[in-house]
Amino acid sequence: MRRTIPAVVIITCLLITSLASAAGPSGDVILAAVKRNYSAVNDYRADVSLTVKGPQVSINSMKMVVYFKKPNKIHADAVNGMAMVPNGTFFGNPFEQMTNCHATYVRTEMKQGRQCSVLKLNGSNMMSPSQGLTVWVDKERLVPVAMQSAGEAALKTVWRHEKIDGKYYLPVEIIADMQAPEGPNSGKQIKATLKFSNYRVNKGISDKVFEQKPRK
Repeated sequence: MRRTIPAVVIITCLLITSLASAAGPSGDVILAAVKRNYSAVNDYRADVSLTVKGPQVSINSMKMVVYFKKPNKIHADAVNGMAMVPNGTFFGNPFEQMTNCHATYVRTEMKQGRQCSVLKLNGSNMMSPSQGLTVWVDKERLVPVAMQSAGEAALKTVWRHEKIDGKYYLPVEIIADMQAPEGPNSGKQIKATLKFSNYRVNKGISDKVFEQKPRK
């Protein structure tokens, strides 16, 4: 005997599907895709220029060579004078340390001329777990276009990526703006700009490069 599915069941299924679609894609799925995208880079060497402007600090185009190796090894050699690596997740995979966070899809919008998925990240091992982090992810390239944290020392970053060796999207410029959190300069803006060039990706870097050298 042939059975027919009641119309109310069909309508209910269609409604559930429609609501799920309207809710947008899974933020965790998008974040996982971004992590996989960066995971193709095992190591790199790059020329980096750092500029910092703010109250009581002025650095003009500090030149250095930066070495990165998975999972999170960083080393910088000065070209002239000294080398200073800024705090933050500016090298390698910016989401590598976010192993215990949850991403919620918020909306889709244009950012820096790119179509982006906007994600809200929350977790116990983030820079601001109580406030969370908003990330704009390039829908085509699956790399961050911008990030913004909240709180007293709110940090805003803008990322510009280019394809390296025809394979890997890596940052060629990162601009970071933050407020001095405390002291006489509390609330004043600090701006840092990192520029990357001459990448050498997945060529192999010895662990000895990252060993701390004794002071003379």
